[in-house]
Amino acid sequence: DVGVLLSNSGETEEVLAVLAGLKRIGVRTIGMTGRRESSLGRGCDVCIAVGEHQELDHNRVAPTASAMAMAAVGDALAVVLSERAQYPCPPLTVPCVCAVSE
Repeated sequence: DVGVLLSNSGETEEVLAVLAGLKRIGVRTIGMTGRRESSLGRGCDVCIAVGEHQELDHNRVAPTASAMAMAAVGDALAVVLSERAQYPCPPLTVPCVCAVSE
């Protein structure tokens, strides 16, 4: 198993507490953070630094730009891992939703 932890600053107390718990039980960890030199970046087995991003809200604290950056990197990672593992692709089925208006 692998634990993936996300924190823009890399200093979020709750995330670092989870990291400590995972390390204690021997789980390998991947940290995704804005700063490689952060506590999260240094503490994980693998660090993916997505760069520091200025948040878009008026207080510059709501996870907006950083969340989008992490989502994009996470999506790319999922695609690469899926291709490497050669997961079979089941046929997609789309349910028919019919709307009738009068």
